[in-house]
Amino acid sequence: MRRNLINMVNWKSFFIVSAILMLNVCITTVNIFGAEPEEVTKETATEGKVASSSTEEAVTEEREDGECTEGDCENGKGTKVFPDGTKYVGEFKGGRRSGQGSYMYSDGGNYTGEWSDNLRHGKGTDTFENGVIYEGEWAFAKRHGQGTLFMPDLGTYEGEWKEGKKNGQGTFTFEDGGKYEGEWADGMCNGQGTRTFANGNKYVGEWKDFAATGGWYYWTKEDKTWSYMDENWEWVHRDSKPRSSSH
Repeated sequence: MRRNLINMVNWKSFFIVSAILMLNVCITTVNIFGAEPEEVTKETATEGKVASSSTEEAVTEEREDGECTEGDCENGKGTKVFPDGTKYVGEFKGGRRSGQGSYMYSDGGNYTGEWSDNLRHGKGTDTFENGVIYEGEWAFAKRHGQGTLFMPDLGTYEGEWKEGKKNGQGTFTFEDGGKYEGEWADGMCNGQGTRTFANGNKYVGEWKDFAATGGWYYWTKEDKTWSYMDENWEWVHRDSKPRSSSH
């Protein structure tokens, strides 16, 4: 049943859409937890939440079409070319991609790594035409385990993934040298984390869907304030931590 469902997916279209959306979420992500407090707005926060929830859906592909143009495409090494111009070169088992292999997309990108039963599974590197690169572990065509996602002009995420989304402990390093280190869930900053800005300022505390929900903001002049984002996604700074409050 799983195989039949996956066969319904036009995986090439998924790759293209995923690459485009991936860039969108990275851009909005930088606007949200990559900005100094005064630069965050409700609009950018909302856009980031929506984009992040849709971009990291894993791409599943299991296609049976294609022509074996070279080698043994049943149980050995061979080359299979598909009608849309994509091509797989690598190992086969029972007529399915299994073992080491490279899949070349028609737009110039490629995936090189391990396969199992026609799905990316194990360790591999996915390179998109726009320069986005994911290198790490996969499980049934989804990013799963340890992996690194590099996005030109935006930054790099290194850490844990679960079923196609950032999940667990991870570090996002921005192009300007700043970084976020901490917990992730559902592709977003969720839990305890530290955001260090390029100028030396940093926020240490709790996060919920990219929003700071309560923690200490340390200024380079060595002052600190208890800070969080209110319901309008604006930063609020207090002299001290409230005794009885969710913040």
